[in-house]
Amino acid sequence: MKRMLATLFLFFVHSTWTMEYVPKQFADLPDGVQAYLKDLPKIKKVADDADAQVRSTAIVDYLLNLGGYEDCVDGRDVLQKKILRAIQNTEPLVRIMPAFPVASPNAKKIPFDDKHAFSLGDLVALLTQNHISHEIKKIYAPGSSSAIYWEPFLVDVNETIQKDLGHPFYTRERIASYQKTLHDMVTYLNPYVTIGTIPSGTLDEVYHKKYREFPIMLDMDNAETKDTIANYTTFWKEQLDDTALKQKMTIDLLAKGEQKKKIPEIINIRIKDAAKQVAETAYVGSKREAIMLEKEIPEFDNMIRQSVRPDMFSVAKKIGTPMIYHSYQSSGTPWHNVLVVKPVSRFHSGSVELKHYKEVEKKLEDYPLKGYTIDGHELNYYSYEPENQF
Repeated sequence: MKRMLATLFLFFVHSTWTMEYVPKQFADLPDGVQAYLKDLPKIKKVADDADAQVRSTAIVDYLLNLGGYEDCVDGRDVLQKKILRAIQNTEPLVRIMPAFPVASPNAKKIPFDDKHAFSLGDLVALLTQNHISHEIKKIYAPGSSSAIYWEPFLVDVNETIQKDLGHPFYTRERIASYQKTLHDMVTYLNPYVTIGTIPSGTLDEVYHKKYREFPIMLDMDNAETKDTIANYTTFWKEQLDDTALKQKMTIDLLAKGEQKKKIPEIINIRIKDAAKQVAETAYVGSKREAIMLEKEIPEFDNMIRQSVRPDMFSVAKKIGTPMIYHSYQSSGTPWHNVLVVKPVSRFHSGSVELKHYKEVEKKLEDYPLKGYTIDGHELNYYSYEPENQF
């Protein structure tokens, strides 16, 4: 009887939820996603007659809390000055972020085909940014927006992989499908989430014309640079450990007359060597894009630079922001992990989380693959439904 009452209570609560800020097109989101959005952090209320200083402090506190920072983090004063300036000038607070490039094609990370590269996890990440923008608007009428910038150096990464391993990693179809769905979803969230632009041309055009060869020094004597490249190398070694890519390399080597028993070792060595080259290409490319954004975006210095790979000890230059709240950290992005939705039930009030696919794959019977359809786009996700729960 108690279980029955608990179940009825949960479903009654769920039925009375209103998803603040979520456009009507997304009204039928899975109930676990609705529960997650409902429970996202809220900004501290301020008095109607609160001055700019009070409002800016509340916004800084809110952003630091979302990013998992200490209140006294280095650079807090720099961040607050930007926000205070916007409020004093009655300007919208713009947050910019290179993100949402394309989902990993490695089936061990994202096991979805090119047509379904953009997943429900990506949409929930957009809705999280949408929530943040709306919360800021609660206490500052001109509001805020999160501008998402494409990463054009992905072309350089692809070319490096093709040069070293004989094949590109990201297909044109995968990139095009992912970006098309991203742009369609952002259309519903505008002006709270937007696709970032620069006045001098498209990001690809400007990057390749002015910044692709921009000199960047790789100072491997610098401990921070050395550690970053090492982390990137580990990341890319995992990325390139892809069954489909290895199969293509195997066919190439067999065609050249290589002995079959030697091929796995040859491929592993080549991937290990390539990972370092790709890491350096990605590192330099991200630096070049940062310079491009700084030089090409008007009023860049007055905007908040968000990042999925932040410095957790300072927000002077950029601040970390969650793609999925509580799935924070650089590895916690929906283009490298899968979304697991926990439905509302008598055992759970509903939520979402990002998981490494290998964790899901270990007990796939507990994680049925499902799809959420919006505007002709089917967005994949996994639903956590263990048999022993019922």
